[in-house]
Amino acid sequence: MNSWESKTTIIIPTYNERENIKPLVEDILSRHPGISIFVVDDNSPDGTRDVVTALKIKYPTIELLNRSAKDGLGNAYKAAYQIILQRPHIQKIITMDADGSHHPMYIKDIFEKAFTHDLVVGSRYVRHGGISNWNWRRKMLSKWGNVYVRALCLIGIKDLTAGFICISTDIAKKIDIGSIASAGYSYQIEFKYRCVKQHAKHIELPIMFSERKVGQSKMSGKIIKEGLITPIKIFGDRALMFVRSFLNY
Repeated sequence: MNSWESKTTIIIPTYNERENIKPLVEDILSRHPGISIFVVDDNSPDGTRDVVTALKIKYPTIELLNRSAKDGLGNAYKAAYQIILQRPHIQKIITMDADGSHHPMYIKDIFEKAFTHDLVVGSRYVRHGGISNWNWRRKMLSKWGNVYVRALCLIGIKDLTAGFICISTDIAKKIDIGSIASAGYSYQIEFKYRCVKQHAKHIELPIMFSERKVGQSKMSGKIIKEGLITPIKIFGDRALMFVRSFLNY
């Protein structure tokens, strides 16, 4: 067991991931037995939390937060951070999807970069990164969505919607995660914007993102709409900061 494992928690939000969560957790812990896993389940009707409860008996480093209803990816993360950031021994927090799209083989590489960076992003849109098993429409939506976000937010991170990241708890405590307005996937955009705003030293690490093998994607029209609106709000925030800086000059 590596010493950094005991100082690291992986947050995995779940909703109807009964078939995916067990192989994912077992893969992670076979590679990193000392790492803790914090599953946040939004009252999945398929019995995901029952699977996690059974896993907890075998693996004492697993923790489960049961939420009363499906309330958005962003809100699931915020609930987890609120608890984990109270634990002084935790220095790094990794987040990843429950559906197998983020392979555990990248955890070690991501953490190696985390020794010298506040924010490490497992990125699909840097050299050697990519996506497998997506149709061309989904790829275009993601790729050009990130171009749209970068243009408005003026942030150098190429994969602003990435969910596979590692953040230092020092930075996480500074960005007031609980006040992030986004409840859905655009939470990822706002989270990274706040990290950059706090001058977090960041880097992108190439990963190959794979489409889920079991279950259904959570993508919806509501999520796409929020993803279009959030960058506009961030652009307004940056413009306001510029005006205030100019007036105080």
